[in-house]
Amino acid sequence: MIDSLLMLTEDKSSTKKNLEFLKKELGDEPVKEIESLFDYLNLMNTKVSFIPSLARGLAYYTGTVYEVFAKDSEIKSSIAAGGRYDKMIGDFVRNNQEYPAVGLSFGVDVIFEVVKRKTQALKKTTVKALLISIKTNSETLKLAEFLRENNVSVEINSFNKNISKGLEYASAYEILFVVFIGENELNEEKYKIRDMLSGKEQLVDKQKLVKFLG
Repeated sequence: MIDSLLMLTEDKSSTKKNLEFLKKELGDEPVKEIESLFDYLNLMNTKVSFIPSLARGLAYYTGTVYEVFAKDSEIKSSIAAGGRYDKMIGDFVRNNQEYPAVGLSFGVDVIFEVVKRKTQALKKTTVKALLISIKTNSETLKLAEFLRENNVSVEINSFNKNISKGLEYASAYEILFVVFIGENELNEEKYKIRDMLSGKEQLVDKQKLVKFLG
């Protein structure tokens, strides 16, 4: 039987197979509580695995122990862990009584790394458009204010920088649209907007620009 249990610690079988194995080796009674727990977990559609080889804090844990991992993450270390410790409180107050208790601790550094990597995978900005001034700084500021008043998030390319630098900036920060504001645009009262994904450009007036970016 010892050899069978040692094999179980190395086996990567499913929870169902692990429970069936334990029932075969130990009988139904010791496994009933675990099966009941998984019945509840299945009702809640919770992703939990039963790993008989998991061991934590043998000096103080008195029941189930668990570890929590980030879903679909490159980080494989646990982000939280804990278990049941019915005797710990009694040991602290020195009355030898059992106080049912369950707790866990969080690995802040691991959680931070998980969040950082997930954030890097998200869109880099919420800005809808980058406004590029072509020697029309004051007019560009006015257009930016108009768009913001109409709930359109925009950013202005640093004044006096050339157009190619502005396009590089928009591409690096995944800004979807670039709006050019030059003398020709002001004379026509229409603004050239470029779709950074397709490269297509079109001329639109202020009102259509709001609808386009809104």
